[in-house]
Amino acid sequence: MLATLPMYDWPEVWADNDARWTEMRDRLRTEGVDAPEKLDRQVGYQSSWTRSDLVLGEACGLPYIEALKDEVALIGAMDLELEGCNPGQYNSLIIVHQMSDLSMDDLNGKPYAFNTACSQSGLASIQKMGLTDGDGVMSGGHRASIQMIAEGTAEFAAIDARSWKLALAHEPRVSGVRIIGATPPTPAPVYIAAKGADVARYRRALKDVVPVTPDDYLSLL
Repeated sequence: MLATLPMYDWPEVWADNDARWTEMRDRLRTEGVDAPEKLDRQVGYQSSWTRSDLVLGEACGLPYIEALKDEVALIGAMDLELEGCNPGQYNSLIIVHQMSDLSMDDLNGKPYAFNTACSQSGLASIQKMGLTDGDGVMSGGHRASIQMIAEGTAEFAAIDARSWKLALAHEPRVSGVRIIGATPPTPAPVYIAAKGADVARYRRALKDVVPVTPDDYLSLL
């Protein structure tokens, strides 16, 4: 059995996420879902998505609708409790170097950092805004994108608003960047389980799940 919650699992909040999983695990077991004792942090993020023994995982909405919707059970959207977003939505904050004089109108054609090629928050969101004519450099994660902007390696990046909250608490180089704008809200990352899972049981068990359907994610395509 596999449970993994990697979307916002920075080392500094492992203890918090372990406690979160303990509560989720116990609630799932109460509903008759056989859930593993602990989170797995060894399995790769993307390789977990289609595992036949996936009890609970997380995925960005874009890869979900592009590749996973027929391969997994959609439990629901994550409620990230973000200002300006409804439950089940999120957005990204556009950052530049602290000393940069760039505005949103100046960004197209400028070099940018993005976390991964399949990311809604870090790449697709700014593609839809027409801001990616410049050279893009893949950082590997939102935290790394913040670091790149602070170091001057790229001129701007779109940072998942939930990751930004983590950075304010735990990333020293956040002081080297500033926010100049935001992307429109879009459907949030999803909780998923192996195909065939009893979605109704999961939704009864997990109090922070926003019920959604695959059609809710078509806007990301």
